[in-house]
Formats: sequence, C-alpha cells, structure tokens
Amino acid sequence: MARPTDASRPLVCEFAGGAGALRPAARRVVTWIVGHGLDPARADRVELALHEVLANALEHGHGDDPQVPIVVTAGRSGSAVEVAITDRALAGRRPTPPADPHDAGWSDRLFEARGRGLVLAASAVDDLVVLRENDRTVVTLRLELG
Repeated sequence: MARPTDASRPLVCEFAGGAGALRPAARRVVTWIVGHGLDPARADRVELALHEVLANALEHGHGDDPQVPIVVTAGRSGSAVEVAITDRALAGRRPTPPADPHDAGWSDRLFEARGRGLVLAASAVDDLVVLRENDRTVVTLRLELG
C-alpha cells in the first residue's frame, strides 16, 4: 500500500502486497507525474513502464515475497521528473556465470531469454538506468516534461 504524500513535494512511497499491488502502485506514481506536467497522452505508456519495473523488483529483488516493500521515490529536476524504484535484492537471484569462464556470451543469452520488460520500459521514458549494488537494485526512469 502506498503512503500518500503532498503533490507539491517529492513522492516517497513503499509498496507491498505482491502482484496485486503493482497496478495501483504504478497508477499512483503516474498520477503524481501527470500532476507535475507529464502529457496525459503519454501516461499509459509510462504506467506500463513503471508496472514492468515494479514487477521486476518484486520478482527478482524480493523473490515474489508480498511482505517486502518496494521503495519508489520521484522528484522534479528542472524540466524533468526522475523516478527511482529500489528493491532490496533479498532473492539473491543474480545471473550465475557459467562454469566455462571463456563463455563471454552467457549474459547476452540471458538478456535474449528475459529482459524484454526493461526494453519496453526504456522505450516509454527518456532515460532508464539500472544500478546494481550488493544489497539492492535501483532503476531510475527520467521523463522530460512539456
């Protein structure tokens, strides 16, 4: 469930509840972004992008545990909005390198088998950055307004 904030301030929310919470979470964030100037005609694509990134955080970062919240922050930066989705990497599911250390294509094959969601998300925003650290993954979406 989201903790609502004043629309004039940066958005800071924690979403939990599993797959059923993803659509309302994405809608809450998009509503905040539209309130800050996102063209409403673009809202559906941005909502789909947010839903995909939230679903990835739930599946890969939290091992589908509905009790563990996903943290979302959004703020205005000049003529853009930046949204950061942070998981806590509890699932520990990161790509495992192959036994053969010379198999350089293993990550490419993983991307081909999966990873279409981030490509979809990236097509709906102006920039998408994934930062992986030991205990979390942060996906930042940047949307130019106006």
